[in-house]
Amino acid sequence: GEVGAHVTVYEAGETYRFKVPRRPGCPICGDGERKGGPSSCGGGEGVGEVRRVGVEEALAMGEEGWTLVDVRSPSERAVSVLRGAVASPPVGGKRERAVFVCRSGVRAAKACERFVEGGGEGVVLEGGMRAVKGVYPDMPLI
Repeated sequence: GEVGAHVTVYEAGETYRFKVPRRPGCPICGDGERKGGPSSCGGGEGVGEVRRVGVEEALAMGEEGWTLVDVRSPSERAVSVLRGAVASPPVGGKRERAVFVCRSGVRAAKACERFVEGGGEGVVLEGGMRAVKGVYPDMPLI
C-alpha cells in the first residue's frame, strides 16, 4: 500500500514537491478509513524537522549575532527586507548560526535543511515575510 503522499507547493514561480509519510493513528493520514480530504496530514517523520521560530524570536536572534538569510528572489527583496538580512548563508562550518526567511517558509525550510546538513545551526522564520507583515502591517510585501 501507499506509505505516504506527495504535496506540491507553488511559490514565487518555483515548484516544490515533497514526500509526506503517513502517521499511524492520525485521523487524517493514518490507517483508518478516510472519507475524502487530504491523503496525508504532513506531520510525519522527516517533515518539518527544522526548528521554526516566530517573528520576535527571529529578530532577537539576529540581534544576538545569528545571520538573517533571506532566500527570496532579488525582486522580492527589493520590495521588503529584514534589517541586516543577507542573501546567502554563512559558510564557516559548524559554528555558524542562521535564521532563514522567505515569503511563507517553504524555500527557507529547504535552505535551512541543507545548511544544517552541512553542520551549521539553523532555524526558519515560521510563516516567512507574511508573518512579519502580520506583526508590521505597514511593511510592503509582494
